[in-house]
Parts: sequence; C-alpha cells; structure tokens
Amino acid sequence: MPCCAECNHGNSSEDSYVWFVLASLHGTSNVAEKLFEEKLPNFVRCNPGIIEEITDSMRDSEIVIDGAREEVSTFDPDPSRLLAYFERMAKGLLRTHYPDYDYSGSNFHVSILNSWDERLEALEPLRDVMRYDAVGEGIFQYRHTLTESQASGLWLMVFYGKVLVLVHHTNLLPEAQPSDDASFAPYEGANIGTRQMNSMI
Repeated sequence: MPCCAECNHGNSSEDSYVWFVLASLHGTSNVAEKLFEEKLPNFVRCNPGIIEEITDSMRDSEIVIDGAREEVSTFDPDPSRLLAYFERMAKGLLRTHYPDYDYSGSNFHVSILNSWDERLEALEPLRDVMRYDAVGEGIFQYRHTLTESQASGLWLMVFYGKVLVLVHHTNLLPEAQPSDDASFAPYEGANIGTRQMNSMI
C-alpha cells in the first residue's frame, strides 16, 4: 500500500509480526501455507525479538478441526498490534482508492470476525454493493465503499482466505471507544476450518 517513508520503515517490525500471526493460522490458503514455509527461516533469523515474544506465550492446546480434535501448539497474539495494523491498512487503502478523502480526523473501529459471528449475515447485503479488489491469489482480498456524503466508509478485508477484518471509519461521530473485537478463535480451542472467509468476500 502507498505510504510515506516514515510509515514504511517505522512499521517494518509490526508488519513482520502481523504477517507471522496471520500466516501461521490453521486453514489458510495453499498460497499462504507455501509462503509461510518459504519465509519462515529468514523471518526467524531477522526477528529474534518477535520469536522470543511468541515462544514465551506458546503452549500445547487442543482444537477442533472439521469435527476432529487435534493437538497443536498455540500462542497468544497481541490484539492491540493487530488492530493498529488493520487500521493502518485501511488508511493506506483510502490513499489508494479515495485520495481526496481526509481521514486525519476520522474515528476508526476495527473488528476481527470469526466464521460464526452473527454480524456476517448482516454484512452479506452490503457485500454486493461494495467494490472488490485483490492482491495476489489467496493472499489479500477486500471490498470497500464510502457513503454518498463521503463522510464514512466500510472495508471488508480477508487475509490468506482465513481472517476476516471489518473496518468502519467516519468523520461524523464522537470519538469511538477502542475496539475489543480482536479475538482469534484458533487460539481459544474453538471449531475452525468449517468455513473459509472467501465466501464473505
């Protein structure tokens, strides 16, 4: 995504962290699994701090995948870092698709949706009126729209065919409370693998 040099170089560590969290999820696209295998050795060499942070929270867990229990190693991602990354992604996409939109005073609300989230049904009618774009096959897909007044916008983002992120921003409402919607079911032993998020995008 287009960004200034300060944002690009100042967030490389955060980009690496979020990439690892997203790419390491079970049930991602075949492309994501291949990229993860190829990039992991270099990632480990170049990001010792992130590796230490991740391994410190690792534990053995059981998850249900398509009705079968499996033993896996899990870790606890930092929700605040994920939410900040997705908000920054939305701002980069705004610069790309709506360069005249001034988001300097906008309030952003970010939600990470699980496959059984009740909000998915409410979002389906909106999906068909939102513009679709993608980066790579099975890597990053998204839909977007602005209101007629150009004061608010909505983004649906799917990473690696697995993680669905909803970003809403507006210039109209009072400052929103920080989102607490950064939960990843795979780290909580919930049933995953039953629905690919591609169906929503």
